Amino acid sequence: MGQVINNQLNGGLGIVKPSIDAISGIVMPVPVAATGGTYALGNVYRLGSTADAIALGVDADFDIANEVNAYQSVLEFFRVNPRGTLYTVFVDNTISRATLLQTATNVHALKLVNESNGTINQLAIACNPDAVIADYDVELTAAVGAAQSFAVFCRENARPLHVLLEGYGEDITLDLHGLNAHHVSVMFGQNDGFFGIDTWAELHTAIGTALGVVSLAKVNECIGWVGAFNLLGGEFIKARLNGVLISAMSNTALTAADELGWIFFKTFTDYAGIYMNDSHTCTDLTNDYSKIEMNRTWNKASRLIRAAEMPYVNSPVNIDPVTGFIDPSTVANLEAVGNKALKPMFTAGEISGPDPQGPTPPVQIDPEQDVLAVSNIDINVSIVPTGTARTLTNNIGFKNPNI
Repeated sequence: MGQVINNQLNGGLGIVKPSIDAISGIVMPVPVAATGGTYALGNVYRLGSTADAIALGVDADFDIANEVNAYQSVLEFFRVNPRGTLYTVFVDNTISRATLLQTATNVHALKLVNESNGTINQLAIACNPDAVIADYDVELTAAVGAAQSFAVFCRENARPLHVLLEGYGEDITLDLHGLNAHHVSVMFGQNDGFFGIDTWAELHTAIGTALGVVSLAKVNECIGWVGAFNLLGGEFIKARLNGVLISAMSNTALTAADELGWIFFKTFTDYAGIYMNDSHTCTDLTNDYSKIEMNRTWNKASRLIRAAEMPYVNSPVNIDPVTGFIDPSTVANLEAVGNKALKPMFTAGEISGPDPQGPTPPVQIDPEQDVLAVSNIDINVSIVPTGTARTLTNNIGFKNPNI
């Protein structure tokens, strides 16, 4: 019998699943007796938009009443990355940032990471001290050291992440490259719109903006990529550094700040927009992980490989009865598991290679291992990261076609 059949198709809208790489966290110090908030100190909240923060009583009036950058940070995070996910915990602002990052007990930053089930890939620590900080360099140095230890702890517990600190304060002269903390970066750039609210706001930097652009970028992308990350918009139309409009600063002053490993905003002559200067971490420039994208690339590869190999923990391993080493078929199987896990990163251009399905894939195992004696298999993973064109040099001259 004739009829009309309508089949419902799916996928035509091209709706993209939010990237797990964008899952972020922020530890937000606030006064214990803050005015207007309906949150509970120490509780972890998952925010999907600024509306979720407002539902907790955290809005622009909350910031002004309590002299904090809580709503401003959430607002900027979601302005830069509307598809991001932000976990936050409000904490007592009498506690130092170094203490907020301790790992002895499951509180503060560690509680935030744990209650996200380890999904946080980048973690920001805001700064809203209850009293004047006596020495900004000393406070920041302690915070950087604690953040590095915290990130190492998370990495060793299969929850690798990168930590962003708010470069709160004035007259900071700290050379971050000498702090040996490659898991940590410090944001010094300021949003002129927030800066002008009151004198207390002049000490704050745009930590929410920094966290937003890190979460927006693919793991291999420099947050200073001019073609991808123009941060101008919303209430952010002018940028400052150490309280000075960057438009009023000399190239010499900006270069000096860059050489200290600071992250801040910059503009370009005859090119509209506001951009990050670079993606520095608090370590020497010769370190493989002196840039955020190198850390995030390693972190993602680490997570993918671990998830793929977990089913093989405590599994039986076939041994070649003649050599006593690992059976070739077992070697091939484990190599295939690891290489398959890295294939999405290669396909997405997040690593340059080697091709996980090519002749020399990144995951390789030396079969001559005595597993019977040590119950361990060493697996070598070698990936080639993508590079970053930080400088483009044009050699321009005239040519006489008659010569």
